[in-house]
Amino acid sequence: MRPTPTRTVCDDDDDDAGLEPVLFMDFVEKRLGPDVAAIILRECGGTEVNVPTEAREHHRLCRLIGLDNTKIISRDFGFGPVRLPLRQFGAMAVRHAAIKQACREGRTTTSIVKEFRASARTVHKIRARLRREEGLA
Repeated sequence: MRPTPTRTVCDDDDDDAGLEPVLFMDFVEKRLGPDVAAIILRECGGTEVNVPTEAREHHRLCRLIGLDNTKIISRDFGFGPVRLPLRQFGAMAVRHAAIKQACREGRTTTSIVKEFRASARTVHKIRARLRREEGLA
């Protein structure tokens, strides 16, 4: 079943804000990756962004994360206005992006685990995703 068009993800002023507090950002992070989630939060955190019914290149979200990613969100998550958290969900996305950068720099899993207090499994998953993205896997 397709979600309703209007979706509130994080609204600190409403008593019912906890009903779907992580749905949108959780979807983005799991489906499109922590880097895309970090871009959305960095550029739109604390504001409302509109997920278009039919994504076009001129749309704000398309300019930020690309047409294909926006189409995935619209098709599989839903469309309409989404109130984004300022930083509530950003910590994990930013942390994953930093771990990814450390992997790019050729750092060892042990050094990354110690610095970011991440599990070796998390580092291995991020390293594998990086290899797939760069066509090395």
